[in-house]
Amino acid sequence: MARKLSLYNYGDIGSFDELNPMYIFGKEHVPEILFLIADLTPYTLTDDSISELLGITEETAGHLTTKLVDLGMISESDGKYSIDFTTILEKDLPLLEGFSDGVAERISNIIDGIKEQIQSLCISISQTSKFGPGRILYHAIGCNLFDRTALDILTEIRIIDTSKMQSGGRNYILYGFEDCESVDRLSEDLLCSGNNVSSEKTNFMSLGDSHGDRRDFYRYLKQVKRYLNKIPYSEKLNLAYIKFMETQNQVLLDTCGDIVYRANVGSIDAGSLTEVESTCIRILSEMKYIEVEDGMKINFIVPIFTVEDMQIINEINKLVMDAVVGEIKSSFESIGDQLLKMSAVQHGIDSKEIATELWHHVFGKTNEILGDLGLFVKPEYLENEGRYHRAIFLLE
Repeated sequence: MARKLSLYNYGDIGSFDELNPMYIFGKEHVPEILFLIADLTPYTLTDDSISELLGITEETAGHLTTKLVDLGMISESDGKYSIDFTTILEKDLPLLEGFSDGVAERISNIIDGIKEQIQSLCISISQTSKFGPGRILYHAIGCNLFDRTALDILTEIRIIDTSKMQSGGRNYILYGFEDCESVDRLSEDLLCSGNNVSSEKTNFMSLGDSHGDRRDFYRYLKQVKRYLNKIPYSEKLNLAYIKFMETQNQVLLDTCGDIVYRANVGSIDAGSLTEVESTCIRILSEMKYIEVEDGMKINFIVPIFTVEDMQIINEINKLVMDAVVGEIKSSFESIGDQLLKMSAVQHGIDSKEIATELWHHVFGKTNEILGDLGLFVKPEYLENEGRYHRAIFLLE
């Protein structure tokens, strides 16, 4: 079996269309082509050699590489190709694991040293009495700080880079992982994968590992688009329908968000619900954000954070970030020479772009350690879904 890449993104890849990297990545042979290019010396592989290695026609190889060049996923020089995004291959693991293990242990020890201050602030968050401090801090620090606020701070001090303009004016960074057991174990097991979709009044968020497909809005809607694109009748018809569906998905999210907001302030009237609202309540229930009791009493089964809660979460984030940012900065600044050994650097990928992926491995391992230390409550594994916790953040 030919070796291949798995592909992930940070940022907004936009509508599922011909400018979306996941669209071309779903084409037959593309994961294998990208691996071959990433694994070899830059500007070694040609369409002819790809054809020979994968047993496909040179015309097919040329058609796919042209699409990949157009999207900026690979670059071309004299008919030869180089990868244009960060890849983590099996041969990169010793450096990646050694670095992330060490940094995660050091910043976990720092955070554990201020846990009493953290827990003292956490008591004032409205959901702590219902879900316990470990679950609340998982969202406040493990997700909101590490996967959001810290990214902005580390970008500002030029440790990482989270912005890259792409075809069609889209802003995202791609990351490819060799599809093998050792890399899967590293990239998929860690609690570093954050999902977020927004409505007018709420953010539906989750943080967990990358095993399976979570029962949350982000993953579910992504799955639907993926399966729709496999309908064999017409590629153009599939894309047109997906574009229409994306508009309707936002209506769904806005309606669900409005229901969540009203239910949180106790203003849901069962007798006045429209058919669409009733359907959205069933969807929220099946997604396991809520339970419906006594006909129409809505009980939230995930934490729901108010604007006032966010003020306290921001205090916690500042306390933690002030304590660890020096260690993070010195650790990342000291790794420069070692990065030269990574396959992505050899293909000319910016070190700050690579550092963004390294940060995800660092905070994923930190989340695991803080769970073991008892500061967080780690999620349990669910078959076909992986490990994750969901939460809802109100925007007003």
